[in-house]
Amino acid sequence: MRKSVLPIIIMFIVSSFISCVTMADQKDFDKMSAVHEVKMSKSAIYDKAMIYVATVYNSPKKVIQYKDKGQGMIVFNGAKEWHQPMNPYSIFLHYKTTIRIKNNKYKIEMSPLHWHQPYGGHTGSNFSKSMAESYSAEFKKIDKGLYDQISGAAGDDF
Repeated sequence: MRKSVLPIIIMFIVSSFISCVTMADQKDFDKMSAVHEVKMSKSAIYDKAMIYVATVYNSPKKVIQYKDKGQGMIVFNGAKEWHQPMNPYSIFLHYKTTIRIKNNKYKIEMSPLHWHQPYGGHTGSNFSKSMAESYSAEFKKIDKGLYDQISGAAGDDF
């Protein structure tokens, strides 16, 4: 019994040490912003961005925090499932995405909010580099999907 507990304790200590040493800082999140130029009106960009949010997120009414067509702004929250090395339980990385729209261009920005582990109810706002990489990958996925929807590459034809 004692021999089987020791490897678990060692893995926990090593995992804790690694996560403390590799904490993310602000520069790890600086690349989560992009400006795209598209040849269409502010209204058309807004409508296509709203279609993107409505089709990609399960409950768009729940995730959209703010929308104003005249102002050209959409703000929505989301979450991405992430797994910490040597931890079998999922952690959800919560984020906020803001889309600002003008004629012929839009800007998308994503910022981390917090993480949450449903098992045990743990929550935090300190992020490891691995978490930052996962946020960055999620931003790239949203950025590409939104661009494809707005530019028509998503395949509006049927």
